[in-house]
Amino acid sequence: MDKRYYILGGLLVLLLIVFVAFLVSRKGNPRPKGPTTNTITIWGSYDTEENFADIFRDYQSENKNVEIKYVKKDPATFENDSINAFAAGTGPDIWIIPNNWLPKHHDKLAVLGEKKLDPKGKKTNDEVYKNTFLPVAYQDNVLNGQVYGIPLFVDSLSLFYNSNLFDDKYEAYAQAHRGTDNSEVRKIFNNPPKTWEELNNFIKYYGPGAIAMGGARNIENSSDILIALMLQSGAKMTNEDQSAAIFQTSANAFFDNPYPGTKALRYYASFATPGDPNYSWDNGNSQSDYKAFLEGKVAMMINWSRRANDMKKETGKTPEVTSLPQIKDTNHPLDLASYQTLTVPKSSKNIEAAWDLILYMTNPAKATTYLSLTKLPSSLKSRVEGSTNYIDIQNQYATSWYNPDPAKITGIFQKAIEQTLGGDNPQTVLEGAAAQITELLRSLPK
Repeated sequence: MDKRYYILGGLLVLLLIVFVAFLVSRKGNPRPKGPTTNTITIWGSYDTEENFADIFRDYQSENKNVEIKYVKKDPATFENDSINAFAAGTGPDIWIIPNNWLPKHHDKLAVLGEKKLDPKGKKTNDEVYKNTFLPVAYQDNVLNGQVYGIPLFVDSLSLFYNSNLFDDKYEAYAQAHRGTDNSEVRKIFNNPPKTWEELNNFIKYYGPGAIAMGGARNIENSSDILIALMLQSGAKMTNEDQSAAIFQTSANAFFDNPYPGTKALRYYASFATPGDPNYSWDNGNSQSDYKAFLEGKVAMMINWSRRANDMKKETGKTPEVTSLPQIKDTNHPLDLASYQTLTVPKSSKNIEAAWDLILYMTNPAKATTYLSLTKLPSSLKSRVEGSTNYIDIQNQYATSWYNPDPAKITGIFQKAIEQTLGGDNPQTVLEGAAAQITELLRSLPK
C-alpha cells in the first residue's frame, strides 16, 4: 500500500484523539454560566403587590440576581394554606402575618441573625429593636431576646364619628327645647366623647343610633373591643407564664375594683341591651356596624383606623376618626393594637436572603415609601414621638396580649357576649370562656 495512505490514516487517528480529548475537557470544565437568579417568594393576605412595587424595584436594582414574587392569599384560608405548604416544603420565604398569630406560630419561624439590626454589628438585636420600634411591636415580635418579625405599620382601635349627625341631633333637640338653656347639650354634641363616661352622657341625649356597639356578630371587631375594655379596666388576660386565662378573676392591674373583666363584659353588652340607659344598637340587626355607619344610620362606631382608607374608596370622602375612649381620669390609657408583621419561616431555603429583604423593606426610608402609599400609621418610634396626630399618640400606648388562637378567641368572646345579652350571669359566662382559653394556651408551642 502507498506510504501516503499510512501517513493520512495516522493523521486522522491523531485528529480523532485530539477531538475526543477536547470534548472530555469541555465536559470537565464547562463554560461559566451567568449569575444564578435567587427567587424570594412572599405570601401575605393584607397588602397588594402594588404596595411594595417601588421597594421591590429598588431592592432588585441593587441586587441584580434576586427575583421577588409576591402572592396575595385569601385571608379566609391563609393560615391553613400556609401550614399545609410548610409541611409540603412549598411555603414562602417571607410570611406576612397578623401580629396576634405569633404566639401560635412562633415555633415555625426562623429568628433574625445576631446583631443584624445594628449596621456596625455592636448592639444586640433586642437593644436596637426596643429603641427603634413601638413598644407593642417589641412586645409581640421579640421573645427571649430573639427577633421573630418586623412590622411596617402599627394600628389600633379608633372611634369613627359623623359630626353632621351630631349637629342634626342637636338641632332637633334645640327645637324641642326652645326657651331653655341648651349650652351644656351643645357642648356634648360639639366633639366626640373622649371617655366612656362622656359616651354614656352622649347617648342620654342622642338616644338609639348613637353608636354601633354591644352586639356580637354584627360588630366587626366585637371581641377586640371587649378585650380593649377589659385591658383598660385592669383585667389581666393571662397569668405570668401564659399558661392560664385569668381575666375572669378579681385581679386588677390598675384599680381597686375587683372583677374588671366581668364589669367590662357587662358594660359592653349594655349598648345592645333594650331598656339599659346605654342602649344604642340592636344585636339582631342584620347589617354590620361598618355598613350602618357608612350609610349614616349610626353616629359612631369603633374600628381599626385603617378602615378609613376603605371608606374613602367607597364614598370618596375621608371619615372623621379620633382616639378610642378611655376610663375617666385613668393614669393607664390603653388600646388594642393590630398590624401585619414580616417573618421568615424555618422551611425557607433562603432564610438569610429573606431576612436581608425584610431589613431593607423596614428601614426608615423604605418604610416611609410604603406608609405614604398605604396611608397607614408608622411602627417606628422616630416617626411618632412628638407627633400631634391622634393615632401616633394612641399607638404609643397600644398593647396586645398572648392570644393563643385568634379565630377561636373571636368565637369564644362573641359567644360570651351573646350569652350575656341573653340574660346569663356575666361572671359565669367569663368563667366558661376562660376555661376554653386556658385549654388553648396550654396547647401552644413553648
